[in-house]
Amino acid sequence: MKKLLILAAALLLTINLFSQVTFSPAFPSLLFTAPVFLTHSGDGTNRIFVVEQSGFIRVFPNDSTVSSYTTFLNITNKLSLGGERGLLGLAFHPNYSSNRYFYIYYTRIGDGALIISR
Repeated sequence: MKKLLILAAALLLTINLFSQVTFSPAFPSLLFTAPVFLTHSGDGTNRIFVVEQSGFIRVFPNDSTVSSYTTFLNITNKLSLGGERGLLGLAFHPNYSSNRYFYIYYTRIGDGALIISR
């Protein structure tokens, strides 16, 4: 009985904490198709990068009033899509500002291999 009371109290506390959280669109004028990841390059340019599963990486200023983005990368011709396949990740090298290296994680067309490319 004591365990049940503790569980009930924890559940009520959790519900109360989540009821105080509100969400609002960070970039209300932008629309994305199957976004899977959002990051920045760490190069001081204050840009945001959004990875779309379909093979695009979109880039735009980190400004809530932004109304358009540009395509940073398009690898649609290299991807196998469907379910949990596609362009799945992006990471910037710690020295990206000087070496311009970044890495992508995707499902290769043809054999479905999972690839990490620089």
